[in-house]
Amino acid sequence: MDGKVFINYRGGDSHSYGALLYVELTRHLGPGLVFLDSESVPAGVDFGQQLLGQVRCARALLAVIGAGWLTAGNHHRPRLREQADWTHRELAEAFATGVRVIPVLAEQVRLPTRRELPEPLAPLTRCQARRLRLRELATDIDRILRDLLAGDPELALTAARRSAARAGFSPATRQVGGRLDRDRPGLLDPGLLPPRPVVEPPGHAAADRPWPNGSPGIHRAPAGGRRPN
Repeated sequence: MDGKVFINYRGGDSHSYGALLYVELTRHLGPGLVFLDSESVPAGVDFGQQLLGQVRCARALLAVIGAGWLTAGNHHRPRLREQADWTHRELAEAFATGVRVIPVLAEQVRLPTRRELPEPLAPLTRCQARRLRLRELATDIDRILRDLLAGDPELALTAARRSAARAGFSPATRQVGGRLDRDRPGLLDPGLLPPRPVVEPPGHAAADRPWPNGSPGIHRAPAGGRRPN
């Protein structure tokens, strides 16, 4: 399947939330279908070409917005208003090429207003947002996943096949006995699946405890290995 779910974020502001989305969505959709630059850009490639190329063919872009997303930079000019800023460039490329953009608001952060954004990012104010809160993690991840699947039948089918494979269904069994739950687009009816234990994402900690190194199971890229923020 061409295209991935692209996670856009600002390194000093929302890397932990972006990494958490990467872990959770990869667990549901499978490896290779979620793009996070520090985990997905191969060694030695031109990261600028890789990032913009992945944005253009993305199935959706999740714009993770934290408390310092708007104001990062110096007092006179936030980096978001600079065309060379990678958070700006990725979002502007998504809007220019018609990629679906879903703002993901960390905790209680509000969606920026039109006056707070540079012109190429103005469409962000018209995009329906979702929240990602540590204390409501399961609920918020589930809603974001449903949004992605409801707007993309091919991605929904991929998720359904992965769900069936993890539950031990063979392709023949899925064709005969598996049915899609109408209330959970793209996911197998839970009544058809055997119970299985809940597995937390690698490195996940309770909502009131910080993660080591700032993110769950994701290590920050070494200097030069990730686009500058």
